[in-house]
Amino acid sequence: MKPAANSANLTAAYTNAVNNITIKGFSVIKRFFSLEFTFSKRLLGVILVVVGVLGCLGLIAFDIIRQSDQGIGPAQRAGMLMLGAAALIGLTLIPLGKAEA
Repeated sequence: MKPAANSANLTAAYTNAVNNITIKGFSVIKRFFSLEFTFSKRLLGVILVVVGVLGCLGLIAFDIIRQSDQGIGPAQRAGMLMLGAAALIGLTLIPLGKAEA
C-alpha cells in the first residue's frame, strides 16, 4: 500500500504545477489557479452583473426567437427577477473595492 499523502506534499505539488505554467499571456490563469487567489468584492460584483444582464438578454432573445403569442411566461418572469436581483446585488458590490469577498 502507498503511504497517504499529507496536505503539505499536496500543496507543494499543486504550487509546483501552477508555477510550471509558462505559456506567454496566461499569467491571469496562473494567478487564478494559485493558492493565494481570492475573489474581491469588485470581481464578484462584475461577475454577478454580467451574468444577470446576459441572462436577462438571453431570456428575451429566447422569447423573440420562439415567437409565441403567449409572451413571457411565469417561469421566465421568475428567472428574469432572479437575474435582475443578481445584477443589482452585483452593482452594490462593485464600489466596495478590492476587499475579499
